[in-house]
Amino acid sequence: MSTAPSEARVSALEATMLELARAQVRTEGSIDRLADEMRTFKDEMRASERKIEAQRVESNRRWGELSNKMGTLVEDIIYPSISEIFKRAFGQDHEPDCSIRVRRHHREDLGRMREFDAVASGGGIFMINETRSRLVPEAIPAFVEILRDARSYFPEARGQKVVGALATFYADPSLVRNGERQGLLMLGLGSGLMQILNAPGFKPREF
Repeated sequence: MSTAPSEARVSALEATMLELARAQVRTEGSIDRLADEMRTFKDEMRASERKIEAQRVESNRRWGELSNKMGTLVEDIIYPSISEIFKRAFGQDHEPDCSIRVRRHHREDLGRMREFDAVASGGGIFMINETRSRLVPEAIPAFVEILRDARSYFPEARGQKVVGALATFYADPSLVRNGERQGLLMLGLGSGLMQILNAPGFKPREF
């Protein structure tokens, strides 16, 4: 019996298998190239995001320096934000009473006068804000001491929960954590106005 047809079928099968193997190699090569391209794209995106963030931080810093030199930091940035910050931080819907550049004398020593950058109150909460164009570590405990004596300057705060909000244009994450440990609301510049930097679920300390 002739084996020629069988041999032909085997040869055809071998050729088909060889072509499938070659196609698989080409496919795997394409997948590898695609994976490399995706990794490169992701790396470029991360680099772009870091560059944009660095530019934002630098822009905030320069804006803060300019506003500070002009003496309008609180008026330009803090005051337009303070009401929304207050409502968001304390879950309130009504507008709080807000004031800036508040000067008060110590009730027990009228010779002692202090200016507070901003004050907001409502719903049993009395929030005092201090704003720094450049936040340094020493500013945090110094502000805490001011809050401890706040009722000596604000008799209307009696019976209310006194809390503190420390604002700056750019706060190093380590300073945000430090302020948070002291129970302070930490504020930084977001998209045009101030935003809360504290971790989700943070509860301000009552002084």
